[in-house]
Amino acid sequence: MLIVLLRPILSLRIGDLRYFSGFRPDEALIDEAISEGEKESARLITEQTRTYILDKAQALGCEVEAQIELAELSEHYCYPYRVTLRGRWSAQQRQSLSEYLFQTLGIPKERQIWQEE
Repeated sequence: MLIVLLRPILSLRIGDLRYFSGFRPDEALIDEAISEGEKESARLITEQTRTYILDKAQALGCEVEAQIELAELSEHYCYPYRVTLRGRWSAQQRQSLSEYLFQTLGIPKERQIWQEE
């Protein structure tokens, strides 16, 4: 199998390499690909975080809507920073969900915004 994969490379002549010598990656395309990857990563983190919160809220018996705010940890990595919750809940449900947000998602109470309807 390895021979089949390497045969085209092994059959190259030195003169054939001249076609690759002037290759320069397009920096704008690379930057665009990185940017699109970061946007997709942020979208997935937001969706997954929202899903975790809504699943936990449903398990606790309360109905909420969650809005997630992300923050950058480093140049190419973001994380759930703040959450705004709208809906109805009892004091016990709120306390349980708040603890879940902190212990599971790392969102402390200071960055949890509760808007009861």
